[in-house]
Amino acid sequence: MVQRHYHYPDQFHKIYDWIVANKEAKKIQYVMGLGDITDRSSQEEWDRAYAQISKLDGVVGYSLCRGNHDSFTHFNATFGKGNYPDSFDGKYGAAVDN
Repeated sequence: MVQRHYHYPDQFHKIYDWIVANKEAKKIQYVMGLGDITDRSSQEEWDRAYAQISKLDGVVGYSLCRGNHDSFTHFNATFGKGNYPDSFDGKYGAAVDN
């Protein structure tokens, strides 16, 4: 069984700390998110996700996929093009969820 980060919010940081610490040793070149960044799409969950996921900025490239638990509004506000103008590469329409 996968233990999701939103069930253990105090453990969420371990995922991204491990990636940063092991980038060279494990030759991590890219990280892909698979959706469900949050459980209830609460502002607290989005703030926590941004604080942890942004640890990868400038360290290793990554992409995120919005899951069915993640609202379009929060996803676009938290991880939209305005937050990543130097590394954002393409979208369809006005929102990044396209």
